[in-house]
Amino acid sequence: MASDPIGSEHRAPRRARRWVREIVLAAVLTVAAVAFITAALLRGNGAQQGAPQGAPPFETARKPVTK
Repeated sequence: MASDPIGSEHRAPRRARRWVREIVLAAVLTVAAVAFITAALLRGNGAQQGAPQGAPPFETARKPVTK
């Protein structure tokens, strides 16, 4: 009675559930990453179309020194 066949049968469903959980998590994270990248690309294209090319998007706090 060195090996217990009943003990290995109980481990198989747990192992399968763990694999399914990991696969679902990987799929959810992949979909979230694709959505994040798509939103960033769409937002980046929209912001660049309206702004002039030479002007910075913000004004600097330092003023040029005049003598």
